[in-house]
Amino acid sequence: MPEIIWCVSLEWGWGFLAPVLIVMAVLIVVIAVLMIKGGSGRLSVGYEKIKLIATGGPVNIVITLLVAGAVSLVLYQAYKTLKDSYSVALNTPGRELEQVRNDFQSETHLVITVKDPAKKFSIAGSYHGACVADLFEAICRQYAPNIVCDASISKRTLIVDLKRP
Repeated sequence: MPEIIWCVSLEWGWGFLAPVLIVMAVLIVVIAVLMIKGGSGRLSVGYEKIKLIATGGPVNIVITLLVAGAVSLVLYQAYKTLKDSYSVALNTPGRELEQVRNDFQSETHLVITVKDPAKKFSIAGSYHGACVADLFEAICRQYAPNIVCDASISKRTLIVDLKRP
């Protein structure tokens, strides 16, 4: 998964993922039903306050495909804009993980937890990421034999701990 999508998913949780998945599912259903019906009949899809009605005809297939293409283009442009607009970097000769956590906790909506055994683990070098979670993942990749990062989109947490032998 591209870093920016992973970051947005972690930062916004299901508030980001659920609407995207619902819109994609509705578009797929509409396109499939219109293609299967071959231009005849009526399609009605509803969920609480959202209601989508399409009546038959090849024009509807074209319109649906154009709308899907426009939505895809908007999402792609938003992705291109976001992926270069924000990033996080750390360049340190030596710093403990707990200090890094304290420095970056205010930059994210995630709850970053550094377990007690890993708090005093010292890191050095240059790291960068698309977001704070990605920065910590870069640190964990660098020190993979010693530490591990566990990110949860559903809980919006990032846990850093020492690896157990």
